[in-house]
Amino acid sequence: MTTGTVLRPIGPGDYEHVIVRLDDWWGGRAVAPMLPRLFFGRAAALGCSSITCVTSAANAGSRAFHAAMGFGERRVDDDDGRGEARMVLRRAVAPAHSSQAAGR
Repeated sequence: MTTGTVLRPIGPGDYEHVIVRLDDWWGGRAVAPMLPRLFFGRAAALGCSSITCVTSAANAGSRAFHAAMGFGERRVDDDDGRGEARMVLRRAVAPAHSSQAAGR
């Protein structure tokens, strides 16, 4: 799988807002901490070997957020012709067990 979808640019305060909103939707239960595990588990079940994200070099919030989840990063200068450095953030996905991948 080499395709991707950009939903929208992420702003500096988005992470905290999303966590609070998710917890509110689930009756005050702390569901936000489960999301990365569910996300990476689903990626593994789909056969993905890694997850790759791109952010600006100046986006310290995004870089710290992804680093805390085990993403490595590498700098790419002017990868889109806008003259700005980007950080490519990548994390390997552990392979799913065959029973998980089959949906059993």
